[in-house]
Amino acid sequence: MKQLPVIGTVTDAYAFVWENRQDFLLLAFLPIVIGALVETLLIGVFAPSVDTPTDPETPPSAGPGAAVLASALVGVVLYVMFAVAWHRLFLAQEQTTVGAALRWGARQMRFLVRLVVLAFVMVAAAFALGGPIVAGAAATTGSGPGPLRFLALVAVVIGIFLVYARLLLIFPAAALDEAMSMRDSWRLTRGNSWRMVGISFLPLFPVWIASAFVSVPIRAVLAMLEWQNSLTAILAVSLIEQAFVFAGVAVTVSALSIAYRDLKAHVSGATSLTTSE
Repeated sequence: MKQLPVIGTVTDAYAFVWENRQDFLLLAFLPIVIGALVETLLIGVFAPSVDTPTDPETPPSAGPGAAVLASALVGVVLYVMFAVAWHRLFLAQEQTTVGAALRWGARQMRFLVRLVVLAFVMVAAAFALGGPIVAGAAATTGSGPGPLRFLALVAVVIGIFLVYARLLLIFPAAALDEAMSMRDSWRLTRGNSWRMVGISFLPLFPVWIASAFVSVPIRAVLAMLEWQNSLTAILAVSLIEQAFVFAGVAVTVSALSIAYRDLKAHVSGATSLTTSE
């Protein structure tokens, strides 16, 4: 059983992104721009209508809700295309053109299907883990809030994180066109539950902190100058925030690729040793 080094994996992930920063800029440029434009249009078109009083006799419009859903779908598509390209850059050393990397195809569709299936599995896990625990806590403490119910909810969240992290290896496998089920990912990560949680989430924290240090002062200055409603200002801030978003994706994908590479290599080495004996 191989024990994944969490800090080493996160450090190597950041090092890989830095060493390949030119590839990052090339692959992330279009997703950053498209994501920022979509967010700017969403805010510019629908945000003003939120504060505008509507005629009570006029039926409510589904426009803003539909726009938010469309924006989320665009974000998922951009994430899938970039994540697949970055997994392949790390694991297959695939040097490709921007157009080829961000073209939608069967590989991206498989990746998306696995993403959707994992989302449903996590919802099912939340009900499966949370139902009995919360019901037991409620039976003990009554209907009101209490420390036991709070601890029960914390236990559910931790359980969901542990399950989620151990299933994530299906994504680098999908990017490499390799067959890997969730059961295979679960077996491959045996003995590394907490380490996979760390590898899955720790890479994001430095990016989040850096993003806050940059975007919060900019938004404060724009508000002070009363430019916060300017579409140009919104676009500029969105571009900065989207750059941090995809930097976070690149680092987390790199960390997951490292875990996938190391665990697969360990299993292959162990199998070869067993065969030779």
